[in-house]
Amino acid sequence: MISPQHYKWFFEPTTAVEGHMHAIRRTIVEARTKFQHAEIMETHAYGKLLVLDGRIQSSQAEDFIYHEGLVHPGLLATENRPESGLVIGGGEGATLREMLRYPSMRRAVMVDIDGEVVELCKRHLPEMHQGAFDDPRTEVRRPRSEKSRTADVRRISVMPSARRLKANHMWPTLGPILMPSTNDVNSRL
Repeated sequence: MISPQHYKWFFEPTTAVEGHMHAIRRTIVEARTKFQHAEIMETHAYGKLLVLDGRIQSSQAEDFIYHEGLVHPGLLATENRPESGLVIGGGEGATLREMLRYPSMRRAVMVDIDGEVVELCKRHLPEMHQGAFDDPRTEVRRPRSEKSRTADVRRISVMPSARRLKANHMWPTLGPILMPSTNDVNSRL
């Protein structure tokens, strides 16, 4: 049996009385951005992790489970072939990666508040974005950098970062959100 004292451990609380521990192979980068504490580390069991403010956002071994399930049901359910997509959040680029798998996708816009995290992910998580940031169809923006064009029935919005939002009157439940783009959503960007 492996002795736990031979590793540095990352502990993520899941409730007030329990959590998960991950044996860390190495910390790749740790930074304090204007918005959050960001870490990219490599674990023995899950490969690379993106951790923001002490919460795991994505793991190399399991990112496909989350991102494929987030993107494909909505895109496959559209009446027309999806031509453009909007990702709100999603710094590691995995949601973009899945949107760009559709040959009909001509434009994929990712809006993320933390450009520093996006740059860290571009540099240190190529296994997750798989070149999505370099795809000519990709645009990465900061919020309110430019208003999106009018709504189009062939456009889909994906908000992977909704799982980090606090519940309130606008967001009564947490989790991924897929919705047709509207002028109301676009006007807030």
